[in-house]
Amino acid sequence: MANVTSVKGHFYTTNQELDKDSDAVLEVHKGGKSIGSSSTGRSHGKQWTDGTANDLVVHLTENVSEAQLPSLQFYVRMGASGNNKWRFKLTLSATLSDGRTVSSAEKGEVELNSRGDNWEQATFAW
Repeated sequence: MANVTSVKGHFYTTNQELDKDSDAVLEVHKGGKSIGSSSTGRSHGKQWTDGTANDLVVHLTENVSEAQLPSLQFYVRMGASGNNKWRFKLTLSATLSDGRTVSSAEKGEVELNSRGDNWEQATFAW
């Protein structure tokens, strides 16, 4: 069975009210432990406008087989100074060592709201 070389979160932003310093993070967990993450680096609000599709790619720090994908957890966090709102649809895909790509079903519309300097988080399964 092939191993996962990377995981991509494909985000379609449907509505956002983001400050210029907003940040979005995709983090992958295996057995309750982080095995990789990717961030927009505080450019989230500048580039991720309504009606745009953007990706975050996570390179894993541990071996994960294709069969283990359903056991992983995927965390999406958003935060910034001030108040922010981000509504999006998400599809996860994994690039495998044999060259194939497998994808999850689209995760319905999700809204994250951060208030003050607090981060808001949603958790997804494969």
